[in-house]
Amino acid sequence: MEWVEVYPAVWDKVLATFGWSRERMRSDEGLARFREYAKDENDLIYHELPLHWIVNRLIPPDIEGAVPQADHHRLERELERALEGPGRPANYVNDPNFDWNAAKSRAEALFVTWRERYGILP
Repeated sequence: MEWVEVYPAVWDKVLATFGWSRERMRSDEGLARFREYAKDENDLIYHELPLHWIVNRLIPPDIEGAVPQADHHRLERELERALEGPGRPANYVNDPNFDWNAAKSRAEALFVTWRERYGILP
């Protein structure tokens, strides 16, 4: 699979694992822009791994609204690392058997930690 196909495939798999419908994926304007950028194998989008571009879309609204802007970048990086799991960061890109359900479980555990940190009630 070529890079121009890998990034959108990863995005689709991750978002579907987090409950996004095909319609929601198609209607997300930012994701549509990323898909356009990904068509050009020389685009700067390839200077970061695929999760980098969509990780902010996975943050639940209750956390999104409660976390101060100053901590947002840290939350996104922690979430990206939680999704990647142990091993090389690019494992999920190259491994067709990468366990996205386990990645989602790690993300949900991280969300619990952030809810506790900011006193967000379930």
